[in-house]
Amino acid sequence: MLPSRIPILLLSLSLSFLPKALGLKGGSDCSSRLPYSHFCVNATIENEVVTYELTNMLDAESDVGWMAIGFGRTMLQSPMAILWKNPDGTMTVSQRVAVWFMEPFVERAPDRIATPVEPKRHAWHPAKSTTFAFQVPVNRTKLAASPIEDLVWAYSPSRPSTNGPHARLARHTEVGYLKLDLSTDLSGQSQTGSSNNNNQPSNPTPPNDFQAPSTHSNSNSTKSGSSSSNHGKTILAHAFLLTFGFLLVLPIGVLTGRWARTFTPVWFKVHWILNWPVALPMIALGWCLGPIAVNQHDGTHFSDPHKQWGTVLVSIYLVQIILGRHIHQKRAEQAPPIKKNHPPLNILHVVIGLVILLGAFLQVKTGLDKLKYSPDYYNVARVGEKIWNFWAVAVPFIYIVGLYFLPKQFGQERANSGAAAPQEGGYMSLDDSSANDDVEVRRPLTLNQG
Repeated sequence: MLPSRIPILLLSLSLSFLPKALGLKGGSDCSSRLPYSHFCVNATIENEVVTYELTNMLDAESDVGWMAIGFGRTMLQSPMAILWKNPDGTMTVSQRVAVWFMEPFVERAPDRIATPVEPKRHAWHPAKSTTFAFQVPVNRTKLAASPIEDLVWAYSPSRPSTNGPHARLARHTEVGYLKLDLSTDLSGQSQTGSSNNNNQPSNPTPPNDFQAPSTHSNSNSTKSGSSSSNHGKTILAHAFLLTFGFLLVLPIGVLTGRWARTFTPVWFKVHWILNWPVALPMIALGWCLGPIAVNQHDGTHFSDPHKQWGTVLVSIYLVQIILGRHIHQKRAEQAPPIKKNHPPLNILHVVIGLVILLGAFLQVKTGLDKLKYSPDYYNVARVGEKIWNFWAVAVPFIYIVGLYFLPKQFGQERANSGAAAPQEGGYMSLDDSSANDDVEVRRPLTLNQG
């Protein structure tokens, strides 16, 4: 009877492995910026565990410091797994999170514990490449909501000096973004159902768009390079327009009002032309380029303080333009004599203007901090930071010195308050001699009277 039961036993044994083979899922993607970087990530889901393999396709292990992926569309607030190979051959996984544009902090209690595993070499790996791997429990809740997983990756050739997860990290030299579809069926790639019980990742297929990197251009690298180039140009245009508008045009407009109003009535025309017709197109276009840049690398809108407060700052600026126009129109239409030179709305207008300048300086600083974390724009950001340091001292200093003219301004405003026909909507400037001459004050200023 035993020989007759052998087929049944074999069938039962085969069926015991079938659910594991059918349940093997995963995904892969590459980010290329040749000849500087070519980074691939493979994810394999098996037995409620997902194995991530991080592969630097261009550098041998001796040239790799650390590699990392973050689970999200942006480096900020995204849980990260940072891996490096120690001199004794052990692998360190440091789980961290970045709360600002600085070295990320070690997570004390991560939601999922990452465990290093020994990666497998695959036929599609170039000879000069390095792969680090780790495993974490599957996030079934997130996977049920969407099988698409957004990742951000980073790489540095500098290895940490110690083995511990709290080791200081050198700045990354490359960074990029990936998108994995974890619903891809990888069942055919598993050799056996039990071969992965010893913390060994399955044998994933190469990424769908993978081509071995070379010094020659190909369609994928050209597309990736073109996309990266367009994104970089958009970022630089965004930074230049908003910096020029907020930190050059607007401060000059404010300082014109502070310094020139006691010398010439032309100050107001210069003030409003700079703050509105000149600055508004720059600021509006620069702000619009921000969301375009986010879309170019499939990022998330309003995902960090720079994006959030940038929108708030532009909104306050628009309110300031409307408020300034309302104040001027109301003053121009006011029948003389002008009883109040500084009603509450005027004071509010001044306060909002100074708040905008303060916010602009802080906003540009966070933008420079973000650029410093991009290898392509690190040097540009350092130069910009030096200019920012000078200008952040110069503008407040010039404005404070201009307060010296406040007594003269108040005296001229008191002398002009009863004018029958206030010049320039009531913004007429008088010199000290005419401030005491009621006849001259009340006489409209005309030229070429014959």
